[in-house]
Amino acid sequence: MAVTEFESLEVLFNQLNLNHIKNVLMSAYHSSGAGRSPFNPLGLFRFKIIYFLKGYRSQRSLEREIRVNSRTRTLCGFNEKVPSHSTIVRFEHRIGAERLKKLAGHLINDLVECGFIKGLKVVLDSKPLEARCRRDPENPSRGRLDAEARLGRGVRGLIMGYKVHLACDGEAEMPLAYTVAPANENDKRHAVPLLSEAAEKVRAEAVICDKQYSSQSIRRFIEDLGAEPVIPYPRNQKLGARGVLRVDKKFRTHGPERLRALYALRSSVERVNSRLSTLITRISSKGLKAAMAQVSYAVLSMLFTAWTAIKTGKPEKARSITYYV
Repeated sequence: MAVTEFESLEVLFNQLNLNHIKNVLMSAYHSSGAGRSPFNPLGLFRFKIIYFLKGYRSQRSLEREIRVNSRTRTLCGFNEKVPSHSTIVRFEHRIGAERLKKLAGHLINDLVECGFIKGLKVVLDSKPLEARCRRDPENPSRGRLDAEARLGRGVRGLIMGYKVHLACDGEAEMPLAYTVAPANENDKRHAVPLLSEAAEKVRAEAVICDKQYSSQSIRRFIEDLGAEPVIPYPRNQKLGARGVLRVDKKFRTHGPERLRALYALRSSVERVNSRLSTLITRISSKGLKAAMAQVSYAVLSMLFTAWTAIKTGKPEKARSITYYV
C-alpha cells in the first residue's frame, strides 16, 4: 500500500521528542495562578511545521484546510475545535525566535550525537531574503512598512529585506548555526558569532568560506579554534605571494591542490541555501524578530526531516525536504 501524504507527515512527527518540544513551548506560558489554559501549543507548532513543509502559499490557506480536512486537523493534534487566525498569531508572538533557536540547537546536538553531523568541515555563507515591503520614500535605504528591513545586495541586484547568515556542516550539508540580520550588514560582522556558536557543538578541522570573509581577525579566530582557514585572498591582499588560495572572475580556483579540494566543499552551503529557498521564498512578517522566527521554522523543518530519516534508517533521505510530505 502506498504511503499517503498524511501518513508520511505522521511518520515525521512520531519520530520527534514531542514532550521536549512541548516543554520548551510551555515555558512561554504561565504555569500557575489564574487564567485560561493555552490553546494546544504543540498543535500550533505542528501547524507551523506543516505550513512550511507543504509549501502553502499563505497561512490562511492551511487554516481553511484544517477546518474541512479531518486528516490534516488530526495531524496538527486539533480535535473538533480549531484555532482562529488571531490565536495562531498570538502563539507566534508569544513563542518568539529565541525558543525556536533553542529547539534547533537541541536538534543539531542530537544529530551530532548520533554521528550524522560531524562538523569537521564548517562552511560559512549568507542568503538574501526579500521582505514584503517597498522602500521608504523619506529614507530609501530602509523599508516603508518594515522599518528594520534594509536595502542590500541580492542574487540579481538590490533587494529590500534581510540576510540569513549560516554556518553549515560541509559534508552532512546541515546547518550548525544561523542568524538573521538586515540585508545591508556585511557578512564579516557575523562570522565570529556563528563560528562561536558552531564551536559549542562540533570541533572543526577547517572553516571554508569565500573571499568576502577574508580578514586577518577572522583568520586568527579560526586558528584559535584549532581549525584551518580556507578563505581565498582577494587580489589586493598578499600581493605576489605564492601558495595561497585565490579565485578569479570566472570562479576558477588557483593555489595548492589541498586547499582547492577543501574549498570545493563550499558548494555544500549552496545546497543548504537551495533547500531553504524551497521552504521560505521571502520574509512575509514585519521586523527582525519575526524574520528570525520565520527562518527558524524553515531550519527546524530541515532538521526534523533529517532526524526522521536517520531514525527510520533512511539516511540517504536526510536532505530531501519533500520525502515526508
